[in-house]
Amino acid sequence: GTISRTRAPGPRRREASTPPRYETRRTRASPDPVVIRLARGEMADAPPNAPRHPLLLPLLVGVGALIAGALIAAWAGSGLHHIADASEAQIRTERLPIIGIITGSAIAVGGVIFALLWYTHRVLGRAHTPHRGLAIGVGIASGTVALLLAPVVEKAAAALPGFFGGAQGTGIISSFAEEALKLLVPVLLLLFVSVFRDPIVGFWTAVVSAAWFGVIEGVGYVATAAISTIKGTDGASTDAIVLGIDVVVRSWADTIHPLTTGGAAIVIWLASRTLPAARAWLVGIGAYLIASVLHALNDGVLGFYITNGLFSGLAILALGIVIFFVWYRPQVRRLRDAAE
Repeated sequence: GTISRTRAPGPRRREASTPPRYETRRTRASPDPVVIRLARGEMADAPPNAPRHPLLLPLLVGVGALIAGALIAAWAGSGLHHIADASEAQIRTERLPIIGIITGSAIAVGGVIFALLWYTHRVLGRAHTPHRGLAIGVGIASGTVALLLAPVVEKAAAALPGFFGGAQGTGIISSFAEEALKLLVPVLLLLFVSVFRDPIVGFWTAVVSAAWFGVIEGVGYVATAAISTIKGTDGASTDAIVLGIDVVVRSWADTIHPLTTGGAAIVIWLASRTLPAARAWLVGIGAYLIASVLHALNDGVLGFYITNGLFSGLAILALGIVIFFVWYRPQVRRLRDAAE
């Protein structure tokens, strides 16, 4: 009735110098799943938790914010008429119109850009960002750096002789410079910080950088026009309706910032994961040039060849729609497919 504890005869243990076969296999480099999916050209289905129509709700929110912001800015702008003729002491005490204009433009521009980012989040679905807070914080800091450096580049461009020193040439140079500045910090982090080599983290850092740049620039343009009205200087929007239209145009004009930069960022980060270094650099530079040319169409072409305010605004809207469907949305879907 006793149980023998003697080990049954069998093969002896391997010597330490001879590693088991499975250990040898584990030491081999595992293929990157992103590389495999892109090489096969596989298109992932929408994630289970992704909405069926990811554009619908963000579109409604963006249009609602645009209308609300434009109405608030127009209502506040109606108070600029008597302020423009008031004394300097009265101007100091009546700040409500300026506050209303800035608030309205912030709602409109920020609401439209927020709707774009919300749409992007809905498309990516399960491709969540483990370092979302870090990406957003660094993205805002990156956009602030770009905002501080952009005027320096514009002043330097204005000093150039010939075409590039003029208004149109400066607009074209500024487009290329702004795209580089919005990507500057994210690309440096891609090169030197491992966390930001993840395509999802890198993309959100770059697109938040561009979104922050666009919001501040758009609100700044409208506020500058309102201040010009008070001072009676050039660029004044003396009509409340005109000011409301300015807010609407700025809303979709400055949304071009995250559209161009976000698309380029996806190309750059996926190339860094899937291609050899030399080819990745070439693809990244090409993506940057495409984004800069698309940006320059707005800053250096449309406003100079379409002088009518209404048609110019509609042309900018059409450009933004084309950039969204041809450049931004395909890249966001490509990022989603690679992350699944």
